[in-house]
Amino acid sequence: MFREAGESWPVIIPNQELSQTAPPTKSCQICGKNGHIALDCWNRYNQEYQTQPQAHASQMYHHNNASGDATMLATPSIVVDPLWYPDSGASHHITHDDSTLSTKNTYTGSDKVNIGNGTGLNIHHVGHSYLHCPKFSKTVILNNLLHVPSITKKLLSVSQFARDNHVFFEFYPNFCTVKTQGTRETVLQGQLRGGLYVFPPMHKVQPALAFSAEKSSSHPRFTLWHPRLGHPSPRILKVALRNSHIPCNNFPDSVLSDSYCMGKAHELPFINSNSEYHTPLQLVFSDVTAQFSMGLGPNSLPGTGRFKSETGCSGIKNLPKKRS
Repeated sequence: MFREAGESWPVIIPNQELSQTAPPTKSCQICGKNGHIALDCWNRYNQEYQTQPQAHASQMYHHNNASGDATMLATPSIVVDPLWYPDSGASHHITHDDSTLSTKNTYTGSDKVNIGNGTGLNIHHVGHSYLHCPKFSKTVILNNLLHVPSITKKLLSVSQFARDNHVFFEFYPNFCTVKTQGTRETVLQGQLRGGLYVFPPMHKVQPALAFSAEKSSSHPRFTLWHPRLGHPSPRILKVALRNSHIPCNNFPDSVLSDSYCMGKAHELPFINSNSEYHTPLQLVFSDVTAQFSMGLGPNSLPGTGRFKSETGCSGIKNLPKKRS
């Protein structure tokens, strides 16, 4: 236990000591008042609120899942909390640390995150993240993850998390678990601390390591045709190539690429582009030299070729003359 010289107020006490010294009445860990717990405190998400001891002293808190002890280093104005708090009332995941996001885009909208006291917090970035808890093998995805620097806690939207990862939550008096819908495998397990359920810190992983899908780079022909045809699903790509009599054996059954993730993120704001189009089909590119007719099949008309623009749209254009 750490305290400033001359100070007599208590700081964070390990659970074993707390169970022996805590009074039987409810005491809020946020405002220090009796009669309610942190879960019901009006200042639960108010970053600007600080009690007198918090404004004049540093705190050290160490968390250990095995013993229940914990350490957290903090300054009087900045409190770094690596834990995740599941919130059934949140529509989006929220983090104060932008390094948590695997991909992020600058938020240019006017919406804000409203907290209990009516204050609106500014959103700086929006994106998604792939996280892994060292205690469990499964990697989870957080879609619609908002970067809000002024918030002090990392919030996990229960509904969003359950929908994106196909899991369900089980809440018990002293802990909670997250399990997969099919196999009921435990994905996460949290503890009850100060009246709130918390999950342990999770580490960000790269998308290529997040899933057991084969890397498309090991299939040169797949890598060639997958972006040419607008990043379709592997099943659709196989059908298209077989109809065009192009070998597609040993193609992966699933793939995860940056373009695929961006295509699925249809609710995110568009990325600003400086490209300008003054005439139709001005910005068109295609390999129309050696293999331009392969993507059209043996029954295609002569003098036609496939093109793809930066917008991700594919099409067919009449060519006045085939290049040699």
